[in-house]
Amino acid sequence: MSIAMYLTASAIPALFAGKGAASRMGGNWMAAFVGVVFYAAIIGSLYALGKFDG
Repeated sequence: MSIAMYLTASAIPALFAGKGAASRMGGNWMAAFVGVVFYAAIIGSLYALGKFDG
């Protein structure tokens, strides 16, 4: 699986989870956005370190 496909497949549920968390936090979209960016940064770091082979 290519890294782009992996990121897309991973980001979609993360985004929905972030939306759910934002709703529970009274609609704090910035917190959800930061969470998704942080998640993407972790995946990107793992990929940069060669943990994923796409």
